[in-house]
Amino acid sequence: MNARQACYLGRRVIVRPSFRSLMFAALVVACGLDSPHAPAKRGEPAAPSPTTATRPAPDLPAVGPDAASVVPSVPPPVAPAIAVGEFAVRERVVATADAVVLGDPGAEPRRVLGLRGRVGERRALRVTLGLSLAMELGGRTAPLTEIPPVVVTLLVETTASDAKGIELSITVTEVETGSVADATTRVQEAATRTADRLRSTKGKLRLAADGRVLAFEFTDGAATPLTALEPELGGLVAALQGVLVAVPETEAVGDGAHWTSVRHVRRDAVRREERGAWTLAVTGPSTTLTLQSEHVGTTDEDLGTTSKVEATSGTTTANIVLGDGPLPLRATATIETKTRGEIELMHDLHRVSLRTVLNVALEDVGAAP
Repeated sequence: MNARQACYLGRRVIVRPSFRSLMFAALVVACGLDSPHAPAKRGEPAAPSPTTATRPAPDLPAVGPDAASVVPSVPPPVAPAIAVGEFAVRERVVATADAVVLGDPGAEPRRVLGLRGRVGERRALRVTLGLSLAMELGGRTAPLTEIPPVVVTLLVETTASDAKGIELSITVTEVETGSVADATTRVQEAATRTADRLRSTKGKLRLAADGRVLAFEFTDGAATPLTALEPELGGLVAALQGVLVAVPETEAVGDGAHWTSVRHVRRDAVRREERGAWTLAVTGPSTTLTLQSEHVGTTDEDLGTTSKVEATSGTTTANIVLGDGPLPLRATATIETKTRGEIELMHDLHRVSLRTVLNVALEDVGAAP
């Protein structure tokens, strides 16, 4: 599959580059359906399909706002009804300012958790990515489908550190792919292609002392911008963003402390606002943060390049064990994202809704040479 072609139900697909990262994920699921029926065009009813009848959308717990709140009072002309329930998504919002606000400093003893690092320090991190995808397209639903897991080893080097923040250089040094018992050949091949791109990936991360993301950039070996890769490096960018901590920069905190944060990150060609609630637990030498957050696409960007992603939102839950550096010693997270947009298939636009569930496990495996 090259940059502008993919497999969808055995047909050639023309993919608009600005929506490509979402399309890759959607196509992985769609290619797992054994059906000769093409999706309906916008404004046309979906053709009856045995697959639709025998593989309904799973009954999954609702996440996010009440379904009624995401259906506009006047639906777009000639467009099918916006998906609700499993695919319910919040509309874009106007971005607010980044902030970390302490609610309760917790019990004594307390200490300042402001991020810090030692220039020249090199650490090896192992990140396991377990991605599942579901899609609704043209009245047909592909149920939540597990993609073979990917295990990525990262070399993380601190290149700058001062009172204003920390800069990290990140390089993928090793990639391993797992398998899923019932994965189709196309799904397995898609995971392998993602792993191949990951092997030549490098990035730069710059954080403020309180965890605000100042820069987050990744490229492959050909220096292709991250927004052109498939899809966000198999979830690696979402995984790293999901376990970055936000902490009070100068205020001391102890066991039981809690605070809130507002941060902004960019992935899948969309800028997102993340609002998190943090709780600190101190047990002996171990310091752990628990995160519950929501993220939603914002309107403060050039929609000329991202308008095909109409809306995106989701949730993150994470448990993060702090180490001595800016990145966690260990962490687990579940990141759920729902996206609504349009894709171009056979020169016609189609409405698509996508749900992804990313399970992340990160571990610092020691100093790197």
